[in-house]
Amino acid sequence: MMKKIKIIIASCFLMIANINAANYNIDAGNYYYVPHSLTVNVGDTVSWTNIQGYHNVNFDVNTITGNSFNNPVSFISQPTGSSFMYTHIFSVSGTYLYDCSVGNHAVNGMVGIIIVNNTSITITDNNIFGIGDNFINALDTASSNSIQIGSSGANQSWDFSNLQQNEIFGITGLDPISTSFGYLHPTSNLCVEDDNETIYLNKKPTGLEVVGSEETILSNPILLLPLPLSFPSQYSTGAVFIFDEIQSHDSDVDGSMANSISSGQAHRIDSIKNHFYSESNFEVDGSGDITVPLGTFPCLRLYIESIDTDSFSFYITDTITGLASGWYDAPQYTNIENNYSYQWWTNDTLVKYALVEIDVDVNGNNSGEVHFFMPNTSNLVFGCIDSTAFNYDSTADVNNGSCLYQSITNISPHYGMQGQTLQLTISGENMNFDQWSSSTNRPMEFVQNSSSSSFSAIQTAFTSDGNTISADVNIAVNQNIGWYDFQTVDNDSNVIIMYNAFEVLMTVYGCTDPSAGNYNPNATADDGSCHSPNICTGSNITGLTVSDVIHDRATFNFDNMNTYDGSGAQICRVDQIRIKYRPVGSSSWSQKNMAQPTGYDAATGICNSTQN
Repeated sequence: MMKKIKIIIASCFLMIANINAANYNIDAGNYYYVPHSLTVNVGDTVSWTNIQGYHNVNFDVNTITGNSFNNPVSFISQPTGSSFMYTHIFSVSGTYLYDCSVGNHAVNGMVGIIIVNNTSITITDNNIFGIGDNFINALDTASSNSIQIGSSGANQSWDFSNLQQNEIFGITGLDPISTSFGYLHPTSNLCVEDDNETIYLNKKPTGLEVVGSEETILSNPILLLPLPLSFPSQYSTGAVFIFDEIQSHDSDVDGSMANSISSGQAHRIDSIKNHFYSESNFEVDGSGDITVPLGTFPCLRLYIESIDTDSFSFYITDTITGLASGWYDAPQYTNIENNYSYQWWTNDTLVKYALVEIDVDVNGNNSGEVHFFMPNTSNLVFGCIDSTAFNYDSTADVNNGSCLYQSITNISPHYGMQGQTLQLTISGENMNFDQWSSSTNRPMEFVQNSSSSSFSAIQTAFTSDGNTISADVNIAVNQNIGWYDFQTVDNDSNVIIMYNAFEVLMTVYGCTDPSAGNYNPNATADDGSCHSPNICTGSNITGLTVSDVIHDRATFNFDNMNTYDGSGAQICRVDQIRIKYRPVGSSSWSQKNMAQPTGYDAATGICNSTQN
């Protein structure tokens, strides 16, 4: 998610008017311009006043040589005898040569030179695009590999005039209050839509930052742009903790992983905690002019290096003693991602976004797509242009990332047994279940693709928001076991699938009554075998005989005194046998306890059998 947020917002262009622009005047006569040479700054205005004669200003083709002046910008005025000749605002830096193209005026010395220097642009929070502004982020996917990043430093020229609009994407500044999740982000004062998500921003005098995305609230914001910003300048955030996220985990995960992380102390992973840190380094490393399909502009170049770190902790349960259960850090699973990009910004008030943004590798070579700014001069309508989306807008011209899609997000319970009837809770997003009447034959099926086995769900109720329903399912006794996909259709009959949504488990028959004498905790279906709780009492031994009497030794024989139910399962088990006896000629009785009978388990101390 964080990478996406940065790609969308980090290149947001900042605009500023040149409030320090100056005005200059040059006098023209026979045959001169005074001053002959003039130095100005970008944004300054130069006016020519005709003192005498019939003249013009020609910044296009050298009248003497017939060759182009090759000025940064070419233009020529109409000859005039009036005192007012011409006025021009110089918006592109560089050296400009010019002459008077009337007659032989240039040959007679009517030539001039103007040097236009770049001025430092200062960006503040007042210059960031705001609520209600909309513009187009164009994408060139074809020529990006041939783009040259150029050099750093002052008075540079970058040429991106050949960029092509392979894809276009509309961006609109939104008021957070007007969005569904604005109440979760009270520090946000601006937001944008991207890829079906709302990104919440906060712009303030010290910078532009991301504070969250829909239901995701960041522990600390991500800085997208430090402010104020000018050339040259540098800024680093250092490593900033962004958020923790805990997820439950399948308890059947490979035990060797739990053993490795806990150094053999614990055995089952129950939860995973993701820690996300972000660090950004900014450097305005160049100033000059940039040429894009929209024209030529004075600009600053910004280099951004972002370092995103994902680390993990695991809650691992000690399944033997419980003493070693707890959170364990796992540095071996840490992932560090470095991203690099260049952005070019101008102070032209027409522009409200980065003129160009290019992803590069660690060596500064172009490694990704090229995004560039285009104004919405045609008043194109922004909206969802995907006809399969829940909020498809047939009047929209440009996609703005606002498309919403119907989806199933949760089914509870997510498993059932063969032969079982149960009620499910099915939840989704943008489903409008409340529009499904009982007469609507809306198919809801669980399908096992590997076997084509299936069973249906029948809607019984829905919540007021239309995103959750109750549904009954009847699983056949012979239903194939395994995972099933849930399938239904949206309002436009598009198929919606939740993969591996429900598992059918094998039925285990037995007594399911915990109070019964033969309760089977593993049984999933009652087979009618339950009987009353077992009451076992001592009783006299039957079938007792004595044989093999040798001096003071004898062998006692007796019936099997254990009892069993009709299925052969043991009900009562004899744990001890006592025998009273008296020697011949004596009236005194003695008692002997049988030695440990056959089947005695020394580990548990339980007599498993006394039937031999």
